[in-house]
Amino acid sequence: MAFLDDLVGEVRPPIGGYCIRRPHVGESAGMPQRSSLSNALLLLVLIIGIGVAGYMTIGGLAPLDALYMTITTLSTVGYREVAPMTPAVKVFTIALILGGFGVVLYSASLAAGDDGRMVADHDPDRAQCC
Repeated sequence: MAFLDDLVGEVRPPIGGYCIRRPHVGESAGMPQRSSLSNALLLLVLIIGIGVAGYMTIGGLAPLDALYMTITTLSTVGYREVAPMTPAVKVFTIALILGGFGVVLYSASLAAGDDGRMVADHDPDRAQCC
C-alpha cells in the first residue's frame, strides 16, 4: 500500500466514500515541474507554428503572409486576407480560431491568478468527492 500512497498522494476517507488527491504533474514522480505560465507560452508558440504551417501548406502562402494571417486570426483583428480563401483554408481558419481561443482562455485564467487547481488542493477539509 505504501507504493500506492506514493503513486496517488494522500488518501482521505470523507463521509460517504473515498477521495483520492492526485498529485500535480511531476509531484511524486521526481520530474521537474514546468510552470503553468511556461505551458501557456509553449501552447501559444505551438498554435502560431501550426497556423503558419497550415496556411503555407493548405493556402500556399509565403511564410510572412502565413504568419500575418495567423496573427490577425488569433488576435481577432481580421484586418484582411492576403489571398483568396478556398473552402479548405476557411475550415483550417475555423479550427485555428477555436484552438487559439482555448489557448487565450487558458492564458487569461493564469493571468487572472486562477491556476486551475480545485479547492481541495488548497483546503483539504473542503474536498468534495464522488
